[in-house]
Amino acid sequence: MTVGGQTFTVSQAGAPHGTLQGTVTDASTGAVISGATVTTTGGYFATTNSSGVYQIANMFVGAYDVTASAFGHQALTI
Repeated sequence: MTVGGQTFTVSQAGAPHGTLQGTVTDASTGAVISGATVTTTGGYFATTNSSGVYQIANMFVGAYDVTASAFGHQALTI
């Protein structure tokens, strides 16, 4: 799923835990954003790698607000 330039994939390999992973991109140019911080409600967080990819493993399955932020870009919460 892509929302606001972010692609999210959630998997539940071993409920009740899952993995949130995706790619953070600039909504206007499509360029990946390395070094972006992705945070969720519940205190989970990750930093994107040089390809803009992040992964947060071992999350409890549920609904979360997810925020991506990076220097020079407007933070976005979904």
